[in-house]
This record gives sequence, C-alpha cells and structure tokens, in this order.
Amino acid sequence: MRAAATIFALLGAVGYAVADDAPVVTDNPTGAIYNVAFEGNVNGIVVAKTHADGTGVDFSLALTGLPADQGPFGYHIHQMPVPADGNCTATGGHLNPYDAEGDCVSDTPAACEVGDLSGKHGKLSGNSTAFAATYVDEYTSLVPDDVAYIGSRSIVIHLADGSRYACANFVNASPSGVLSSISSSNSASPTAALNSTLTSMALTGTGAATHTASLGLSATSSPATSPSASASTTPEPVGDNPASKTMVSAGAVLAALGAFLL
Repeated sequence: MRAAATIFALLGAVGYAVADDAPVVTDNPTGAIYNVAFEGNVNGIVVAKTHADGTGVDFSLALTGLPADQGPFGYHIHQMPVPADGNCTATGGHLNPYDAEGDCVSDTPAACEVGDLSGKHGKLSGNSTAFAATYVDEYTSLVPDDVAYIGSRSIVIHLADGSRYACANFVNASPSGVLSSISSSNSASPTAALNSTLTSMALTGTGAATHTASLGLSATSSPATSPSASASTTPEPVGDNPASKTMVSAGAVLAALGAFLL
C-alpha cells in the first residue's frame, strides 16, 4: 500500500514537471504600445503593440550595430528589467511562465518559451549589421496581471555563442506614437539610438522583398554602418531558427513605424 502511494506521489510530481503549451492571448487591450530602445552595442527600436483584434502582439524591429561576424543573433524577452547599471546578466532567464523545455521549434510556437522570440520567429541575421522585421506573436501579453505580460521586462540580444550582447527595457508608450514617447526609455538618450539606426540602415539581403512589402519600405544603395561595442561574455543557449535579413532606409523606417502605430 505504501509502495502504491509512493508511485502515485511520484507520478503526481512528474505531472507537475510536464510543461503546458502557452495559450493564445486574446484579451490584449486596444491601443496598448510598448517600445524597447537600444543604444550602445546595438542601436534601434523594437515596438510591441496590441494586434488589431486583441489576439497577440504585433512586433516591429529596426536594429543596427550587429557585429556581422558574430551572428546569427538570438533575442528573447527576459524575466527582469535591465537595472540602472546596464547589466544584462541581471535580467535573469527567459520569460517562461509555462515551463517550456528543450529547443524551440517554430512550427509549434505554443510549446516554446513565451519569451523566445527568435526561436518562434527567426534569429537576427548573421551576415549583416542591420535588421528589420515585423510579425505577430500570439502568446505574449500586454495585460499587466497576465503571467505572459512583457511590459515590465526586457529584451536581450545574444551573440551566436550565447553571450548577452545588448539589452534594453520595455517602456509604456503613448498611443499617439512611439517616436514622441521613446524619451521615457531606460536609455539616457534613446532618441539618439533611433536616429543612429534610421540614418545608417539600407535595404538589402535575402528576405528583403517579404519584409519590404510588410513594412512598406523602399530600397536605397547606402551601406549600413556598424558602431563599435564591447560585448558581454555571459553564455546562454539560444534557439536555431534563422531569420530573413532586411536593412532599411531611414525615411522608410520612420514612415513604417508611424503606419504601424495607427
């Protein structure tokens, strides 16, 4: 009898250890917008806003300064915000409220860590210093009391070896437009980060047609530049799902982000 009770207890413990699939978030508030402004090793912006029907979150990325010889780059939503000293290690692990385990497979995103954006939607390109993309993630939340809420957390960009290379916090942005509100970012001067991105990005690369169509971007012949940066060396495993690469013109990104927020 005691043996049977032990077996059932062990089975119960195993049951608790089994990860649940993340549910699709269907109640994101209308008009909610958060931005993440990078300045330093990487410059640029990530915008997250409620999808049109409240299901999931629309993400738009425009980043430059990626070291072309150290990608592809995983990037994730981490549990904690970046502290005032900018220590990316202090952001903790990936946002993973449903205890997902193993490598993320893009074909089964519900089984991935909620915060594993690159696993679900593709890594930042490994042979380019700049990147732009848009996609919808159905498993992230902009509802503050949801376990999948991202607004109080951060995004960390990793080198190919898993090192944490750059990080920045989500900041609540006014519905009137991200460009007028990114001054509330954790960076001392996030507007400079965005301006640097917009003035240095050019359209090129595999997958450009797809992202150009989705962002409404136009091509330019100006090459992207790569600002110098010193990387962190904190290792962390990242997924293995390559992303399409796009570099975009400054005016085009401004127009695209403006349209994205309407």
